[in-house]
Amino acid sequence: MKRWRIMMYSFLIVFVLTFESCVAVNHIKETIPSLDGKYIVILFLRDAGATTDYSPQVSILKNGKKLKNKGGNIFRGYHSKYLKAYWENNLTLVIYHNCMDEYIFEKVEVFQDITIKYIVPREEDIAPEDINDFRYGERFKKRIEKENTNLY
Repeated sequence: MKRWRIMMYSFLIVFVLTFESCVAVNHIKETIPSLDGKYIVILFLRDAGATTDYSPQVSILKNGKKLKNKGGNIFRGYHSKYLKAYWENNLTLVIYHNCMDEYIFEKVEVFQDITIKYIVPREEDIAPEDINDFRYGERFKKRIEKENTNLY
C-alpha cells in the first residue's frame, strides 16, 4: 500500500510539473491608465508555446488590480504582434490592431460604462518603432491570401 501511494504521488508531481510548463504566458506590452485613473488597460501578447502563434490581447481592469495569467477580457486576436491603444476620454478606449476578422475571437464594444472603438490602421500610419510588429501580421495575411488563391 505504501509503495502504491509513493508511486501515485510521484506521478502526480511529474504531471503537475509537466502541465505547468505548457501553460500560456502573458507578455505585457503596455499598461495605460484611464484619464481619471479609475481603470487601466493592459495590452499584452499571449504566448502558448512553440506550436502556436502570437495572440494580441487586451484587458480592462480597475486600477490597482493585477492581470492574471488568463486571456484578455475585451479583445483576443491571433497571428499578430501589433497592438496599440489610447484613452480618448474617461469613457472611450480606442484600440489599434491588425488581426484578420476570422482570427478575432473576442471583440467587446462596451465594457461596463466604457465604449471601445477598434481600428485597423494602414501601414503608412504606423510609427517606425512599431513597423516590424505590424508587418508580422501583414505577412501572415498575405500568406493566407496566397494559399486561398491557390485553392481555385
